[in-house]
Amino acid sequence: MAKNVLIIVSGPPGAGKTTLASSLSELLGVPLLTKDGIKEALFDSLGWNDRTWSKSLGAASIELLYRLIDAQLKAGIPVIVEANFKGVAADRLGKLLKNHAAFPVQIACTAREDVLDARMRERWTSGKRHPGHNDVETINEKSPGWSAAEYGILPLGGSVYRVDTTDFSKVDFGTLFNEIKLRLVALREAAGIPQQ
Repeated sequence: MAKNVLIIVSGPPGAGKTTLASSLSELLGVPLLTKDGIKEALFDSLGWNDRTWSKSLGAASIELLYRLIDAQLKAGIPVIVEANFKGVAADRLGKLLKNHAAFPVQIACTAREDVLDARMRERWTSGKRHPGHNDVETINEKSPGWSAAEYGILPLGGSVYRVDTTDFSKVDFGTLFNEIKLRLVALREAAGIPQQ
């Protein structure tokens, strides 16, 4: 029997993961861990340099993310995790789910590739992102066409929701959030965990 819940928000860059995960965290009162949040804290602590340094801190951020997920689940606290997970993440996340008898809820965000491209290029040129990401170098190394196919559903079981954010105004966030809230409440009740 599942004793906890891990909510995984994934998808390609520009698919609206952070927007959705932040809203879900606020609605459910569940902590949110994000790869970019960790990475930017590392930039602030260690400084930033070139794209190679950014990639190194990105790899370190993923490792820290797994450690923080482990700590949350070990403490019996449900958690939302947001990152652009690919298939290689399934093994690590699967072990965490098994070790802590946690139930996975996956939310896979996607959008048309031309929309993903436009969002990323706007992000890169807006000047709003942390300078450590080295977005100018990213523009030069990334040809048009984010491959949304690289960021599919992970083979973890559980509940799966596919959310197309091509047009945010057409996304039924209320229904999605209510379904996940009901799932969270039911699992916590079954495990005998007091509701918040």
